[in-house]
Amino acid sequence: NCGVKVPKKLKDRIHSCPHCGYAEDRDVNAAKNILKLAVGHHVGSKAV
Repeated sequence: NCGVKVPKKLKDRIHSCPHCGYAEDRDVNAAKNILKLAVGHHVGSKAV
């Protein structure tokens, strides 16, 4: 996940980055972003 913000409509359920090719469920990606803010560093794809 390169961190590029991709605008999307509420109906779009998959986050897909045209820059790096990263794709994931929108809600899962949002949860990882919140966790990253809380701990202060990049969060990998493995469950915490």
